[in-house]
Amino acid sequence: GKGVLVGDQFALTAGHVVSIRNFGGWASQVLVSPGLDASSPPNNLPYGQYYSYQGKATNLWTDYEDSDVDFALLKLDRAVTNRQGNTPGSMGIAALSENALDRQWINVTGYPGDKGIPDPNIPIIAQDGGRTL
Repeated sequence: GKGVLVGDQFALTAGHVVSIRNFGGWASQVLVSPGLDASSPPNNLPYGQYYSYQGKATNLWTDYEDSDVDFALLKLDRAVTNRQGNTPGSMGIAALSENALDRQWINVTGYPGDKGIPDPNIPIIAQDGGRTL
């Protein structure tokens, strides 16, 4: 699966990547490869590989697999750095009220928006120059 760094030791991913009830629930370990470029053989790992043995998801995902809350936060075994010791940027994370988001620019990143595929389950909240958010 895919994810995004939201801190130097945390990754946000889909809940179904790390926890599926029919397959025994939460994964005992997850291998994370930040910046993986699978198109260049051998696979380019500019930031190495990290393990996660801890993570959190909402009870609505882990107990009921409610697709409205299909996300999980993973804690990595150490801070992400490249071979030179530099840390990558991260997107950060916040939970804001509707009032706090009113009249604000937002950036929606990831699937299915990165594929140009509208998700019929997500309401249109803004339209700008032909791009629907």
